[in-house]
Amino acid sequence: MRGLQMKKPLIAAVNGYALGGGELALSCDIREASRNAVFGWPEASLGILPRLGGTQRLPRIIGPARAREILLTGRRVAAQEALSIGLVSEVVEAEHLMDTAWAYARRICALAPLSVESIKRCLDEGCESSLDDGLELENTLGLRLCDTEDYQEGRRAFSEKRAPCFHGH
Repeated sequence: MRGLQMKKPLIAAVNGYALGGGELALSCDIREASRNAVFGWPEASLGILPRLGGTQRLPRIIGPARAREILLTGRRVAAQEALSIGLVSEVVEAEHLMDTAWAYARRICALAPLSVESIKRCLDEGCESSLDDGLELENTLGLRLCDTEDYQEGRRAFSEKRAPCFHGH
């Protein structure tokens, strides 16, 4: 499941049951859920263990104590609880779920692509390393962005009080 570390942000829109398959959502940068979403990792009741990152990603998202309780008991997590423990960013009515996910995608697409890619890389790699290494990565990538056309466009647009037009250069 390591292959899901992509340059572009991934958005999960979970509607209904995500049992076992909820591990795919854990690989996403933003997770949205409908009010009827239910997450669960029932592998212990099946004689197996989560093998797509559940034991590694869930604790990093919601904390080790909560992840242990959920994974070791196989307890299901309803949408509202998922929101309260930080598993999802937002809970909406099922009929608005995809609109909400697309709104996030449009908002991200309006930003500077190289900045988004660099922020995602800092989050993905920096959070897995020491604070010093994470800060070094942040500084290195930040300095690289200062040499891009998108940075110049962002500055011009800000001073001209207009929306920027980024091209990823």
